[in-house]
Amino acid sequence: MSRLSYALLMCLGVGCATREVVVVRPPPPPPPRPAPPVVVAPAPHPGWMILGERTVNGNYDRDTIPIGAVEGRFHELMFVVEHHAIEMFDVRVTFGDGAVYDVPTRLVFPPDSRSRVIQLPGERVVRKVEFAYGNVPGRGQARVELWGR
Repeated sequence: MSRLSYALLMCLGVGCATREVVVVRPPPPPPPRPAPPVVVAPAPHPGWMILGERTVNGNYDRDTIPIGAVEGRFHELMFVVEHHAIEMFDVRVTFGDGAVYDVPTRLVFPPDSRSRVIQLPGERVVRKVEFAYGNVPGRGQARVELWGR
């Protein structure tokens, strides 16, 4: 009997250690996370579309909401203010041809309110809208949205 045959016969007996083969599989991948919900602010009125937004906070400052020809032509604008009260003044609309329309206004917006409809001189491409603002007493950030029709 060869040594290998003798070793095999011995392992079949009591004194032989046995080995277990364990197959390790990686855990299954976790299920995909659901996409976060897309929050789209409802239009103030039918036919209105949002043109841009800014988060404003503290002190008196100026801000600009850029708009382009891609959005189209507009004849009316409206501001929507959310979360905190602000005072807005010196609204300036710059049209696609470079002409400027100053809206003489000084508005105090309570939280979650809208401006009156701002009539533009004709239906035109709006390049940007600049405005000065300040928070009314109290701390907090306000979100200012610009809507057009």
